Amino acid sequence: MMLLAQVTGGKERNKGIGMHHRILFLMSTLLVSFLASCTGNAPAIEPPTTVMATPMSPMATPQPTVTPSPSPSPAPATATPTAVHSQSEQIRRETSPNGQWIAIIDEAAGSLALEGPDGDTSNVFLEGSTVSAVKWSPDGKHLLIERTNWLPPQEGRPRASGPPEIWGVRIEDGFVEPAVLLFRPDAEEVEEQSLGALSEIVFGRWAPDDQHILLWVGASGSIRADGNAPWVLNVTTGDAVRPADWSLVNPRYYSWAPDSSALAITVGGGRSAQFNKWLNIVNLDSGDVTTVVSNTEQVPGIVAWSPKGDLIAYAAVPAEQTDRDSCCPINFKNPAIAARRVYLLNPETGKYRRLNRIDAYQDTPIWSEDGERLHYVQWEPAAETIVLMAADPVTGEAQPIEESRQPAPPDTLVGYYGQARWDEVLYYVPDM
Repeated sequence: MMLLAQVTGGKERNKGIGMHHRILFLMSTLLVSFLASCTGNAPAIEPPTTVMATPMSPMATPQPTVTPSPSPSPAPATATPTAVHSQSEQIRRETSPNGQWIAIIDEAAGSLALEGPDGDTSNVFLEGSTVSAVKWSPDGKHLLIERTNWLPPQEGRPRASGPPEIWGVRIEDGFVEPAVLLFRPDAEEVEEQSLGALSEIVFGRWAPDDQHILLWVGASGSIRADGNAPWVLNVTTGDAVRPADWSLVNPRYYSWAPDSSALAITVGGGRSAQFNKWLNIVNLDSGDVTTVVSNTEQVPGIVAWSPKGDLIAYAAVPAEQTDRDSCCPINFKNPAIAARRVYLLNPETGKYRRLNRIDAYQDTPIWSEDGERLHYVQWEPAAETIVLMAADPVTGEAQPIEESRQPAPPDTLVGYYGQARWDEVLYYVPDM
């Protein structure tokens, strides 16, 4: 997709956040975690224009400089099969999508073993390796492994020997390759983001090519609600691109191009959907990050790339209809929520337009499998209902799916800080 580097014309490039701005932001997000009022929301952060560099050389032989003590090492996956022995009850079994392999994670021991199609089990990481989570690729050829590097608490305080890491195991033609270190973020930056708390990794969805995945690095709990650091990782090369300094860990706030050439992602810190958000596109070939919808134009949210690849649907409110004071009221009386509409962006030109001129709240765009119809949720205040709409993306003409209609009194809460869900209505999306 050649457009991404060409989308200029008033669009903004990512710009790194100054250290003092980041500290102010982190202090404010921590306050949000403890205050029930709205006064603690994160301050505005202008869209960054600098793309972060790859954190490590592609697929280098792993030589981690910081490991838990005692220092464990990955066991050769092709070693003579051994039985898995553990007294822990915290054992999880994650089966590969093709059903041939089972990853066995002992959370208490921090170990990982693989059970093959023949039932034999081989150790991949021994006890003490701080393995906490795994993620299979849809084709079952890649297994991503998170090592937290957490250490036993001292004097009641949690601690870590370093930032979390992602290791990878590739399985090809029944052969399990040795585990390699794919991703290790900068330790100092992770510590800043997590405000001294233990950091961990959240895996997002895979791209259609099964070679790229979106993930977030940062603190857990309430602090995470204001955003973590997003990364796009190529699991074959180990290359990683950071779309922005912050983004919400929201599964509907990003969407892959159907040909896996790019990622569209709503970014910006702060848990409110009505403030301090903009839309970036990551070119997976070049690593370029381009802001296609600035927060000085609109505040976008949920995004969906058409299966045809020619359009990106997203929900947004015009920037002039929202501000810092609009972040907290999460009902239709808030103009920043009531003014949300569905837009269509051409990723080749960077131009966008309203889907239609229906004067009503619209949100949560979802494409049909063939890309011929665009579904979205609409509020009809006169009838006090929420209904699923089916629209022609070319003409914008939309018709309600009547069986989806749900009561929606004026004081209905619109999701978490305005991050809408509407699961009961979306249940009626065909083929969903």
